[in-house]
Amino acid sequence: MRTVKLVALGWFLALFYYNFRDPNFSWLDERLAGIRIMGVLQRIGLVYLIALACYLYIKPKYIALTFVSLLIGYGALMIYTPYSLPNGEIVKGLWLHGNNLSAWLDNLLLGANHVYYATAKPLAFDPEGILSTLPAVATALSGILCGYYIKPWQTSQNIYPSGYYKHCLRVLTFTFNTNKQSTMDTKLCNNQLRTSDVMLCTV
Repeated sequence: MRTVKLVALGWFLALFYYNFRDPNFSWLDERLAGIRIMGVLQRIGLVYLIALACYLYIKPKYIALTFVSLLIGYGALMIYTPYSLPNGEIVKGLWLHGNNLSAWLDNLLLGANHVYYATAKPLAFDPEGILSTLPAVATALSGILCGYYIKPWQTSQNIYPSGYYKHCLRVLTFTFNTNKQSTMDTKLCNNQLRTSDVMLCTV
């Protein structure tokens, strides 16, 4: 349900605009017909859904394996998979703005009218595109793995993270606002930090 809300909110914000100063402005043509399919909130929703599914249904060691596989797989695809440019040239292994495998896939599946960099050359693409979602999922999984690492493995032995790891977690949550930071610090000091808290911080 949270994923649906995030995706819907992302689309709503993309559509919630009207240029009253321009008499020739067409909301249907410029906003609805060219809606950005992927976006920041849409990506957060998708990554949250995948990470949550991994957390609920996959053992920690397989989450770690998935994390490594996503990063290696993404890098291998970007480097070794050939793709064609609009001029017919076949290339591979490029990491240029508007000229890489991720951009090619966004241009092919989403279309130039539905991405953020619609005028990028030679390929229109979205920074929150399809293929680039893979490392984003890996980032969320790294948060879950951090949660498993600091979580007591045996509650009966009352094993909690040391002061060093508590400090690292405070660094991870540095970008939170004051209220959220205070809440995380309180949980951390009271040894009540959950895996879901770290996963939310990472996402």
